[in-house]
Amino acid sequence: MQRFAFQLRIRKDKIEEYDRVHAAVWPELLESIRRAGIHDYSIFRRHQTVVLVMRIEDFDRAWETLARDPINQKWQKKMADIFEETQDVEPGERFPMLKEVFYME
Repeated sequence: MQRFAFQLRIRKDKIEEYDRVHAAVWPELLESIRRAGIHDYSIFRRHQTVVLVMRIEDFDRAWETLARDPINQKWQKKMADIFEETQDVEPGERFPMLKEVFYME
């Protein structure tokens, strides 16, 4: 299982809302995420920047599975206006991916 990390940017006026909804993530969404093959999932925030770190069995399959999941679709709709438009996506990327340059277990 590989580790992945990527970053997103929250709209300045939506930071408190972002923290609030993530303090109470829907249990059924968490189950959908697990079923998609995502584990050991953390989100870190500094001001408007969020960094998502996770272990995933198959990255593309996980996001394709979540894209079809009605619970995730509902969550994504709820979150859509919280994020700024992603500017730093390379060709072929779903998100602005971070390169792991060091890891100590």
